[in-house]
Amino acid sequence: MATIISFAILGVLCLLVPTLLYLSSSGPVSIDKFGAFFGSTTGPLLSFLALLAVVATLRNQTEAIRQDASARMAGEHLRWLDAIYSDLGELLDRNIKGNNGSDLTLRGILNSGTMPEDSLGPDTRPDLNDFTVLLGQYCEAIAIYRDNCEPLFDVKIYVDRGARLLDLLKRNTAELDGMSPIAIEFMDMHLQGEKKRAKAEAMSRPTRG
Repeated sequence: MATIISFAILGVLCLLVPTLLYLSSSGPVSIDKFGAFFGSTTGPLLSFLALLAVVATLRNQTEAIRQDASARMAGEHLRWLDAIYSDLGELLDRNIKGNNGSDLTLRGILNSGTMPEDSLGPDTRPDLNDFTVLLGQYCEAIAIYRDNCEPLFDVKIYVDRGARLLDLLKRNTAELDGMSPIAIEFMDMHLQGEKKRAKAEAMSRPTRG
């Protein structure tokens, strides 16, 4: 809107200034001479102004296209995060058969903070490893969003979701392979928005602040 007003003001000035200059000159006013003077003066000015208007329009359109593409990419990325989080929820709530035949869920096992003997059925550790891999993808996706998308949408809620799940996972690292502390450290870095650390700290504090 401001651009339109600016060009309108410039257009009016292009018409008024030559007219005032001609009328302020000494001598009788001749319509023929005034027309020739007005046309030769205002024509190039208005043409140049029209060129500037075209350039400004193209620039605004380019910026609008860029913002629209950025918004679409950000929206698609957030839908990807939602899909991964949904998969995490399904994995957490899937029934696991314990050694004693009891029906458990990975969410319940993680919330308990310990791995009871009757929960260590054949699917417990594979599901826990799958959960770790999927959570790693979720945390990495948040880091990719920060690096490649403009901050059009607030990702705090996604970071908070990942932090809650990562804190649950930290309670049960004994059931994971030996690489789990390293994987957890990288997940924590992704959630905190850090590229590198001087020393490991994820296991010594909660990820969710």
